[in-house]
Amino acid sequence: KILVSGHEGGLVHFWEIKEGGLIKLCNPIHAHTDDVNSIAFSPNGLAFASGSDDRSVKIWAMPNFPTGTEGMLTNSMYN
Repeated sequence: KILVSGHEGGLVHFWEIKEGGLIKLCNPIHAHTDDVNSIAFSPNGLAFASGSDDRSVKIWAMPNFPTGTEGMLTNSMYN
């Protein structure tokens, strides 16, 4: 199971949920120009949206772990 979290400075982090805690999967991505305060997954888990104080929502394809975020592209951006 994967947890995606938004943070200050426009960062998005990826974690693996394991019994006993969280394991960081890769370096965070700089997804926005201001704090990320919302994350939502698509029903099939293949994409997620991030919302920010920069007044944008971005839709992302989920990366294939453990390869990290290489190839993770923004599909759409809404202001």
